[in-house]
Amino acid sequence: MQNILFILQMDSKQIGEKDVVINSEELQLHPLSGGDSLLVSFTGDSLLYSIDPERIDAIVVIKNKEEISHYTKKEVEGLVIIKFKDEKDFLSMISKQ
Repeated sequence: MQNILFILQMDSKQIGEKDVVINSEELQLHPLSGGDSLLVSFTGDSLLYSIDPERIDAIVVIKNKEEISHYTKKEVEGLVIIKFKDEKDFLSMISKQ
């Protein structure tokens, strides 16, 4: 598999980094978390199979190196951002509640 970084995103002013305890070793809070979005990153695609498509608002694929550099300093060939529709679905996917 190519070197691709996956990011789960929830646009929310209510969710802060301090409010989330990640429930998986595959997931980690992304360094750019904060502001209006909470970002959680992972590599490898195994986690994707557990996401219900109904929960997804949008999927953004970025291959342009300059755009990728806005999200990460890691050397990756591509970036996939999965935006969730609902805060509860997002939190149930990533955190211990």
